[in-house]
Amino acid sequence: MNAQMVWDQYKEVQEWFPDLVLIPADHRYFIRGTLEFRAEFMGEEVKESFLIEIELLTTYPQSLPIVKELGGRIPASFHRFNDGSLCLGAPLALRISFSKAPTLLGFIKELVIPYLYTFSYYKTNNHEFPYGELEHGAKGIFKYYKELFQVDSDGRVLEILYRLSFNKIRGHLPCPCGSKFRARDCHGSMFIELYKYQGASEFIHDLNCCWNYVKANGEGRVI
Repeated sequence: MNAQMVWDQYKEVQEWFPDLVLIPADHRYFIRGTLEFRAEFMGEEVKESFLIEIELLTTYPQSLPIVKELGGRIPASFHRFNDGSLCLGAPLALRISFSKAPTLLGFIKELVIPYLYTFSYYKTNNHEFPYGELEHGAKGIFKYYKELFQVDSDGRVLEILYRLSFNKIRGHLPCPCGSKFRARDCHGSMFIELYKYQGASEFIHDLNCCWNYVKANGEGRVI
């Protein structure tokens, strides 16, 4: 991690959110404090504040920050992992979003605030979600990929992730989506694009999550 980069990015954050404080600890950095923001959906504006912690791992910005809500407002049942960190979305979706604004300020504005706003809206609007509810955990990852690849078969999702996990996609071979077109004439350009955001090891992780979800729920089969 580049300490000067972190400090420069934090100064940008502080201009927008002055109550967030940067704290170095054990070769990592934490940003803690009250995040105040305004957000609007369909004409309904919300002014909110949450006590949060953002942890930067030593591999930042290659790895995304970890976010926790420290004020006890967000229950464990609302899109949170077992360690208390917030589930902001499917990992690949987060990496794609972060790539468009790869700074701490961009991360807060594009990923953290939408999550916190969604929770606030959910609590004040009879448990409705402003953007529609996204699934959580392994189910959320599986549903994300199924929609991304636009395939009907659950097994096809696993097949595509298996190929991506082991770099076994070749443009002249049939596309693993089952279309009977060659990969280069079907999903090939998408697969090349996805490798810009995560590598084989991350796809292996997602494959394992999806496989465990499918196996536990009796859906699909590996083709």
